[in-house]
Amino acid sequence: NNNNNNKVIIPPTQNSTFSKEVPPSTFYDQLYARQNPSDCSKAEKVSCDISSSYLGFGYQLHQITKCMLAAFRAGKTAVLYPPRLGRYAGEQGSKWDYFFKPISSCDGPAPPVTMDDSVKDWFPPGVELPPIMHISKATYVVGTVEKYLMRPSERLQKRFDAEVKASDFGMHVRRTDKISMAEAWSHELEQYMQAVDRIAAPRWNFHSAYGRKLGKTLFIATDEGAVLEEAKRKFSHYEIRHGSGAQVDRYSAEGLDLFLVELFSLINTQYFVGTFSSQVSRIVYEIYHTKFVDAYHRAWSLDDPWYGDGYTLAFPAENIQYPPALYNMPLPPATVVPPPTTFYDKLYKHQNPTDCSTVQLAACDISTSFLGFGYQLHQITKCVTAAYAAGRVAVLWPAKLGKYGPECGSDWTCFFQPISTCTGPAPAMVIDENKFKNWVPSDLAASLPSTIRNPGIHVVGSVEKYLLRPSSRLQARLDAGKVSANFGAHIRRTDKITSQEAWSHSVEQYMQALDRIAMPHWNFHSAYGRKFGKSVFVATDDAGVLQEVRTRYPQYTVLAGSGASVDRYSMEGLDLFLEELFALASTEYFVGTFSSQVSRIVYELFHTKYSMPDHH
Repeated sequence: NNNNNNKVIIPPTQNSTFSKEVPPSTFYDQLYARQNPSDCSKAEKVSCDISSSYLGFGYQLHQITKCMLAAFRAGKTAVLYPPRLGRYAGEQGSKWDYFFKPISSCDGPAPPVTMDDSVKDWFPPGVELPPIMHISKATYVVGTVEKYLMRPSERLQKRFDAEVKASDFGMHVRRTDKISMAEAWSHELEQYMQAVDRIAAPRWNFHSAYGRKLGKTLFIATDEGAVLEEAKRKFSHYEIRHGSGAQVDRYSAEGLDLFLVELFSLINTQYFVGTFSSQVSRIVYEIYHTKFVDAYHRAWSLDDPWYGDGYTLAFPAENIQYPPALYNMPLPPATVVPPPTTFYDKLYKHQNPTDCSTVQLAACDISTSFLGFGYQLHQITKCVTAAYAAGRVAVLWPAKLGKYGPECGSDWTCFFQPISTCTGPAPAMVIDENKFKNWVPSDLAASLPSTIRNPGIHVVGSVEKYLLRPSSRLQARLDAGKVSANFGAHIRRTDKITSQEAWSHSVEQYMQALDRIAMPHWNFHSAYGRKFGKSVFVATDDAGVLQEVRTRYPQYTVLAGSGASVDRYSMEGLDLFLEELFALASTEYFVGTFSSQVSRIVYELFHTKYSMPDHH
């Protein structure tokens, strides 16, 4: 029974432990029966014609798919007439049946299919989705039609058997004409690889990730050989696979064969990273919906969301399933300020008793620290929280910052208000690391509002908010240079990268993350040259970053600190740093790297500002 060929395109994968497969549905069987009637003389036929198309295979496949759905909806059998692909050349290059099985047992000629532009919902009536699926109708139906259309010819199937292997991850890195013609933005290889890393090792501490082997396979499809060389050189923790890399005309028969080997190799993966501005990446995602019940969570696009309108397929907006953007970033909702909690007031009263002689004190000491302010603030925060949980009042003794100096530079009260009305000396606060696993003191656990999504981070942010109350000197400086911006970006360079504490991220990665917040529903094809009317405050230790942002991203009003070149561990250096930190904390949305103490502080303070800080 030829109907069994609906499984040819998706051979069994090497690793089926990720999730359940999509159960069978009636739509494929209905489509097969419609396209292969028992008596073609009695079937009403319409023709689909792509022979004059000047675009690539991905576009042509989407056009046939749209034509077949229109025919199916009208109760007619679609035939490909002329039975040729457009643009592909050579004796065999343009013949559909050289690559795939005929789309119908019937032949042309036939009247062309009527595409009624008033019909926006191409979802065929009477088709039922498998009951456990939580995917969109649009992507599932499109993928099912593509799965039917791309049943390989006997010749191509033999080539697939020899060259197509299942891999854990797939990646489509489009270069050359896609970028040179400004059809899409360019993305560095690190952006693709870091997205794969977050799927392969979501719980890794990236500080200690260097040199590890994942034992995972990654198939890379690209039209630029340098991408493969870079991947093998820089990302050896994966087994890198790829196509033959033969230099042939992409519009010849051999060129299409090589492309299809890569396409089927991408389809035979468990997770995929690409760009949905590309027809090819969308095809992989669409066919994923015929494989996985959780296809929505298995494909990451670095630019567009999936779309089925315009020159591909028309579906009503409510049927469009948007896959997660890079790093699974949720789209931000409207800003919501959480209700006030009692913790800040409790902490303030606890730290400022009416009679210091009646309370137990515990000393927090950072004066010998050789690390930066972010680390020192987190250490004081931990000490103050532990003291609160133990019923003791924390004092900073000695009342100095470590490493900063000279003059006022090391004096805590030069920058902030005292952490307590009590003073040292006092016994050191001893923290039992085995017991101190929960940052939420027991008396607060039951009293925090249910709207606080992460009580631990809320407590940390509240302690930091208390500790960072500016001194009168610093407050005057902050008032004089106050900056208000919609977005904040912390782009750390210099020693953080050279010491290999963190991976380097391109400016594009930060800015494209901001773009997804600023314009979540834009089609990125049409984003060029627009003005957002939004401002972004950029904090960085690399002047070249600011110049690049201002030059390449004029859609934003770019704000920044003074950029003065001073010793970061001097009084003036810390003042400039704190101006940037307070500016970042005052923004509505933030992009940074949580390998940085500074980025984590901003995120922690956001938990005292917003009910859903994960969306900010």
